[in-house]
Amino acid sequence: MSENSGRSKSSLIGLLLLGGVVLVAVFLILLQSRGEETAVTPTTVVSGSALLTAVPIESTIAGKPITNPQNTATPSPPTAATCQYDASLVADVTVPDDTLMQPGQPFVKTWRVRNTGNCDWAEGTAVIFETGDQMDAPAAVPVSIIAPGETVDISIPMTAPLEGGIYSGVWKLRMADGVLLDTLLVVRILVPVPTDTAVPPTMTPVLTGTPPIPTVTAVPATPVPPPVVVTGWLGEYFNNTSLNGPPVLLRDDPEINFNWGVGTPSDQVQPDNFSVRWTRSIPFSAGTYTFRADSDDGVRFWLDGQLIIDEWHIGAGQYEATLTLLDGSHDLRVEYFDGSGLASIRVWWQLAAVSTPVPPNVAEPDWLGQYYTNPDLLGSPQLIRRDPIINFDWGTGAPAAGMPSNNFSVLWTRNVQFFQGNYIFTVTVDDGMRLYIDDQLVIDEWQDGSRRTVEARHWLSAGVHSVRVEYYERLSSATIQVSWRQ
Repeated sequence: MSENSGRSKSSLIGLLLLGGVVLVAVFLILLQSRGEETAVTPTTVVSGSALLTAVPIESTIAGKPITNPQNTATPSPPTAATCQYDASLVADVTVPDDTLMQPGQPFVKTWRVRNTGNCDWAEGTAVIFETGDQMDAPAAVPVSIIAPGETVDISIPMTAPLEGGIYSGVWKLRMADGVLLDTLLVVRILVPVPTDTAVPPTMTPVLTGTPPIPTVTAVPATPVPPPVVVTGWLGEYFNNTSLNGPPVLLRDDPEINFNWGVGTPSDQVQPDNFSVRWTRSIPFSAGTYTFRADSDDGVRFWLDGQLIIDEWHIGAGQYEATLTLLDGSHDLRVEYFDGSGLASIRVWWQLAAVSTPVPPNVAEPDWLGQYYTNPDLLGSPQLIRRDPIINFDWGTGAPAAGMPSNNFSVLWTRNVQFFQGNYIFTVTVDDGMRLYIDDQLVIDEWQDGSRRTVEARHWLSAGVHSVRVEYYERLSSATIQVSWRQ
């Protein structure tokens, strides 16, 4: 190869390399001309036989990196930890209380029940036998899947006992996770005492020389107690303290007003460790009534299936509950037991005096509390009573017998004497409350929420002012405390 030829090849290679550099420079200028749409990482050009290496380019829009949107959390349905199971009896569809059944007669008892909780009754929910007379019924019967607010008819096949008497059994709802509800499903039937059939005469042969002459020997019939005619309370007496098994005595008690001392209600009843159940239906005029019980030892009082007095324990005491009733017939049930020693029980009620409206300038010593079985202060109150102060921490329990532990509300009203000046009103609440002074809303916390304390300042003139507190409990713990200071 000549020297000129070598120079030509070297020149050609140099031109090619120079052309590559120019192309890269043009490419960079074009990229810069795109402004902020694309950021380019500088590319290093290596001379000689090295190859150009591509450098990753980060894409941006208006100078900002493109990012993937984050997933948005969606609210989750109630879990097992937040479920509140509850139920209420809507109606006895079949076999109302004290239905007459023949001995051995099969029948089907049906209750209509509403899901008053906030979760479905899942598969595995059942109604189970709790206490009393099972009457050949299965120990458990499955219940359909029911959503909150819906009703279901629960049917259980049973058979009336062969012996005459009064029989009652109690069933309860058991959720799929094993939670047992307090709602009582009761069946109660009457089986008549069978009458004696005629006894055939007994033929007694006479040994004589003549043909025997049959003689007839009269057999006295076993005396049958007459059926119980009930015009007052039907009393069922048991020789145990748990009202179990068939009663040893049935009788008509005109009133529940007994003081047996250390004695016994009857020869059939033992002097200690016995129990009694009384039932009847009574027409009431619409109004507010106070029901009272004076007992030694335990007593329970139901009104239309709701437990209004629950004092099932050893010891004497006086108890009461005030309720507003609608016009019509109402079912009453009283249960009593005596452990040992003295035995007495008295139950009565009276129409609460129609109170004259308190003049706005007269102060009151107590709050008038009206308790409702719903969270919206709707309808007639289940319980009316006087509360000296509003300072309650019921936890997960109910404010009184016959009241639910969740989804209830209370209205308190009172006329209060104030001096002139600024006052700080303090409330502690779980869940919601409202405080009114002279119908002016001072504190508004009408919302679900955990325990919290809220204060408000309010100026008052000297004199009597009306104070109103509205409260509701949704789920879990229940707390309401109200106070003020100058």
